[in-house]
Amino acid sequence: MNTRLVTAAADVIHAAQTAGTQTATGLACALDAAQLLQSPCPAALPAPVGEGREPFYAMVDALGPDVTAALDQRLDTFRALVLAEAQAEVVAWLRQKAREIRGLGGTERSDQADVVEALASTVQRGAVRIFVTGKDRRS
Repeated sequence: MNTRLVTAAADVIHAAQTAGTQTATGLACALDAAQLLQSPCPAALPAPVGEGREPFYAMVDALGPDVTAALDQRLDTFRALVLAEAQAEVVAWLRQKAREIRGLGGTERSDQADVVEALASTVQRGAVRIFVTGKDRRS
């Protein structure tokens, strides 16, 4: 038992009850707002329907070619936006790390910061393949 977490949860529940919350849902919302709830363990999650991606693609294909094409286009656009945001965050993080390393001073740290900055530049120009957007990901 984690005494610190139990005490924090008790404090949140007490504050919610003092504020007039009486339902279990209200108390759960208060715990969630305090970020004291954990994800359920995998055993408690419902079993997935089917194996892998095939049931999903069979369902999409059953909608017809027009709907499937429109869905593919929207998913490609969304994926490109998510990957662009992730790429920008990685570049910003690498540049921040380069500044932190350079701030430590010394020739060796400066050289390390130059390498990290070069990596940020490489990621930004698209040379890192994890940010590639492809059309067909079914295979």
